[in-house]
Amino acid sequence: MVIDFSRIDAIANKNFKGGEGEVLIKGFNDGKVKIMQLTIPQGSTIGLHTHTTNSEELLVLQGHGHFIIDGKREDVNAGMSHYCPAGSSHTFINDGSEPVIFFAVVPEQ
Repeated sequence: MVIDFSRIDAIANKNFKGGEGEVLIKGFNDGKVKIMQLTIPQGSTIGLHTHTTNSEELLVLQGHGHFIIDGKREDVNAGMSHYCPAGSSHTFINDGSEPVIFFAVVPEQ
């Protein structure tokens, strides 16, 4: 199955997960997994949240910023991946000079 993100409209989410600014999300959800492309503009954040029943895998396609996972800072750049296992809490801060684009997979459990 091909998911063509260029054909999916982005939905603007202000204060996503309690963060600052907005996050643009293009997504696919079949009830078992969410597959998304997220764009985080410069200065925007994803708020701190806990993955209680699922995990999340993010691949940075463009830009750089940092995650804080379970209190530990992790700097990321394009080509790097971030994994948040079930039971962990994380947030993302785009403190770079350009939008950050992620590819994200969240299996629903």
